[in-house]
Amino acid sequence: MAGRFGSSIAARQRMLPTVAALAVGCAGAPPRQGAAPLASVAQADVPPWYRDGGQADYPSDTYLVGVGACGASTPRTERAACAAQQAVDQIVLRVRANVTAVRERRCVQQVQLTTGQAARGTSSCEMTSSGTSTGSLELANTSPVAQHCTDGVGCFALVALPRSDVAARLHRTWDARRGETDAALQQIVASDPVTGLAALGRATQLAAQQDDIADLIGAVEGQAAAPASAVATVRSRRTAMLDHIQVCFSSAARDWPAEAAFNLAIRSLGTSGFRHIRTATACPATDVRVSLSANTREIAGPTSLPAGLAGADVALGGVVTIEVSGEVTVSTSDASLRRAVPMSARGVAESAERARREAAVEVAEQVDRAVQQLLLGGREDGR
Repeated sequence: MAGRFGSSIAARQRMLPTVAALAVGCAGAPPRQGAAPLASVAQADVPPWYRDGGQADYPSDTYLVGVGACGASTPRTERAACAAQQAVDQIVLRVRANVTAVRERRCVQQVQLTTGQAARGTSSCEMTSSGTSTGSLELANTSPVAQHCTDGVGCFALVALPRSDVAARLHRTWDARRGETDAALQQIVASDPVTGLAALGRATQLAAQQDDIADLIGAVEGQAAAPASAVATVRSRRTAMLDHIQVCFSSAARDWPAEAAFNLAIRSLGTSGFRHIRTATACPATDVRVSLSANTREIAGPTSLPAGLAGADVALGGVVTIEVSGEVTVSTSDASLRRAVPMSARGVAESAERARREAAVEVAEQVDRAVQQLLLGGREDGR
């Protein structure tokens, strides 16, 4: 990592004999309207630690180092805080770059372990992340170790954080998340299939968060220090569990047969690793039953049709509306557990046939979301 930091420092040194264009505002904030950077700054006004990026006193193999500067176009009372924030932001950007390198290495290793062949770039494998690369990076004691302000020039700041301190905090966070993941995995063993699937979803999400923190550990301490992938461990448990669970879809709604209402949900479960899926009018004694009950109402024009004309194809006012309401239910074969999610859909068109087609699309989407919520509790990649 020292090489990565060193190249940035060398670039900064090349920019200084005149140290042109000091920052006009805090990093992450848009430039102030009409603000212009200083044309140049004399070398004498620039502290030595800014020129060398703090490396003389805080080598990058031991410290996470960042420097920042804010010029005279930043209000005087804000310059010191602005420069300090820029220094912290520089540290975060450097860690983020190293996180990417850690993930690329892990990605290649996953392909090698799975296929026995070297990956051809990161596109050959799946890079998982539950959020931004530095979302779990909590930096403490970020006050500058050096600061220099000059009237008419601006403020400079140097922030240096011991890598060991940052890494220790990350390890504590990773340990806490591992405990939560292990608890969710234990619940799978002691639960019925539906509850176990929900616990598996939580474990998958927690494992993805663990891997995010592990990537940060690798970025701070070195790639070899990053813990092994928790997602890989949970995925193996997931495969074993889903390989033995039977899911049956049925629909009691005459207008919405299971093959149509559950087509997206069946595809989602198949993509997620479920291998034993079927549809039926009435489900046999399978591990998990997913059923749909729904009421359909057809409205022509601006008012509801009389009950006797509910099936009419006449569009009063040129518009037909199909409204569907009901619930998606998941239960175990012995009915010892039952969970339900309400659903509603609507189709509007110039004919009943087209309105029904539009409603059918929304029914399938609503049912898919309900099944994802009830059975998966989160996608396999933890997002």
